[in-house]
Amino acid sequence: MSKLGSLLDRDHVLALAGDRFLERGERYVSEGRVRAVDEDDSAIAGIVSGTADYEVRIWVEGDDLAHACDCPIGVDGTFCKHLVALAVAWLGDSADRLSTKRPGPRQSRDRPRPITMADVRAYLDGQDHGTLVEMMLSEADRDDRLRERLLIRTTMAAAAGAGAGQIRRAIDRAVRIGSFVDYAGAYDFARGIHDAIDLVEDLLRADQPWPRPHGRRCRRSDPDHPADSIPIYQREVNTLLDTKRNDGYEAAVKLLGRIRALMIRLDRQHDFAPYLASVRTAHGRKRNFTKLLDNARW
Repeated sequence: MSKLGSLLDRDHVLALAGDRFLERGERYVSEGRVRAVDEDDSAIAGIVSGTADYEVRIWVEGDDLAHACDCPIGVDGTFCKHLVALAVAWLGDSADRLSTKRPGPRQSRDRPRPITMADVRAYLDGQDHGTLVEMMLSEADRDDRLRERLLIRTTMAAAAGAGAGQIRRAIDRAVRIGSFVDYAGAYDFARGIHDAIDLVEDLLRADQPWPRPHGRRCRRSDPDHPADSIPIYQREVNTLLDTKRNDGYEAAVKLLGRIRALMIRLDRQHDFAPYLASVRTAHGRKRNFTKLLDNARW
């Protein structure tokens, strides 16, 4: 039995969700609202359609389960109906087993199995190269962020140092806030921050020139490069935490780890503890963030 399977059973879901969310989550499964379920030995993830499409995840953390959903209730750490729906879908016909404490809606035993990312991989593996290229280009025509990532990666592959201005503009667009980021726009904003972080890390791994605000470029080997990066990362940490979303919290912790590594590299490790304490003080009420921070064990 997998690590997840040893913990995720009817009793645990009932204890986490309670009666009200359990019933609603079961109904979501019977209505076919769960899709793109992906899993490994210790985690499952998927998308559940409610008033919007929500990303949900359940994973093993130590000897217990951890969970995240980016709906308004899930971001506060509640095991919401979307998380129940993911758990029920993964457990198969567990709606019957979960309903042992009270009558509830029964699901059809011949309902279709949710499509998982393993199914998507199998489908893509069966396509020829030309078809995959056309699919990617077609999606890029409709998705500005995907198009930007493809342009940047093509530039990076073409020649070292080419297109630094384009890379800088992509990062600026990701972190710029024109006005208040409302709930409806928070997901796209946080995803843009993720893209910018991934891009910066790709540049560092590839030893590509780092685009500087005033046009001068420096390489990873320059002694002043880490010092230039730290304040940029610190601003992005605050921006990510202000989104009040789990994916933003995860990206913020990832950046905090990067800041710590850069401070150690600069022999400024003594600066990290007070900086981290200030972040905790400013954002201590974000329970999911503080849990992620505690697990980092810095």
